[in-house]
Amino acid sequence: MRFFNKDGIIYMDEHMLINGVKKRIRKSLGVEYSQKNLRKVKQEYEQKKQHEEIVGNFITFEKLFEEYILQKEKEKRIRAETIIDYIRLIKKHVYPFLKGKYMHEITVENLESIKFNILEKNSSQTARNTFNPLRKVFKNALKYKYIKENPMLFVESIRSTKNEEENKIRPFSENEINFLMKKTSKNLHKFIALSFYLGTRPSELVAIKWSDIDLENQNVFIKRAFRGTEKGDEQIKKIKEEGNLKTKSSRRRIFFPKQAIEYLTKDNDSEYVFCTKDNKPYSSQNQFSRDFQNLLKEYGFENHVLYDIRHTYASVNLTKNIISPSLVSKQLGHKNLYTTLKYYADYITNSNDDTIDSINKAFL
Repeated sequence: MRFFNKDGIIYMDEHMLINGVKKRIRKSLGVEYSQKNLRKVKQEYEQKKQHEEIVGNFITFEKLFEEYILQKEKEKRIRAETIIDYIRLIKKHVYPFLKGKYMHEITVENLESIKFNILEKNSSQTARNTFNPLRKVFKNALKYKYIKENPMLFVESIRSTKNEEENKIRPFSENEINFLMKKTSKNLHKFIALSFYLGTRPSELVAIKWSDIDLENQNVFIKRAFRGTEKGDEQIKKIKEEGNLKTKSSRRRIFFPKQAIEYLTKDNDSEYVFCTKDNKPYSSQNQFSRDFQNLLKEYGFENHVLYDIRHTYASVNLTKNIISPSLVSKQLGHKNLYTTLKYYADYITNSNDDTIDSINKAFL
């Protein structure tokens, strides 16, 4: 902070954090310049500064989190998908504890409560994904002197449990998939079938357009993913049309078996394969996930989730020994074969055939 004389009036010159960006502010204080008035202004500023240090500048957690998100959007260093995940996780798991609290009021106990509450009902990975942006918000709070000490430094790291690692992959059997397909409505039936025949992530499947599909050559181009919240069209506007994929390798061409053709033949007036009753695209896979969970609960498959159909695609193709692990890896959109081996090594057997015929045979 600097005070100076301009045209007989005292002005201030200060750097401030506004919407996540550090800006220089110069403005008139409307006080006539004199040594007496200057001393008074400086004294009032020091008193205000000391008070703000005590109360953490009166900035709330949600305000600082919003500034952090704005900062990340402007930097464009992380994907839109990641930013959406940060918002979803923080609002779901952190806001119930910290919304309305000033940064200086938040304690280690508050943060530990958040951690234990997440771990009680969710995986340790969910806890780590939530605490990743949370730690960065507190790092910013310390950097910009909203707090004197960072309580996050005293929160123990979140580690995976052995049991969680052992149960990470839970594929269905083909018979179970066929059973569930017979018990579903048209839209969910199609979603389950294409998840099984394509092996896409649910967020990728819900974003496929009819124009992405080449029926003659039995392939579909994966260009985008929808992982928004339940905000309909407004949320979709925030997602780049040709983006929001998990990794660079997620943008890929997938070959599908002939059994998938009936589900990939245009049957609505939308440009998307999956759409609402008024032909609008879904903003995410959430509706299908909820419907699928209800179906699983009804028929006693409660230890599964929608994503397990993707695991089923991988396990079926690797176990049947018809197409190679390398092609399965590319179909899944993995960064490299190591990623595939990391999750599906137990299902892999030898194979050398990477033709459309082999893909058709895999689902006979």
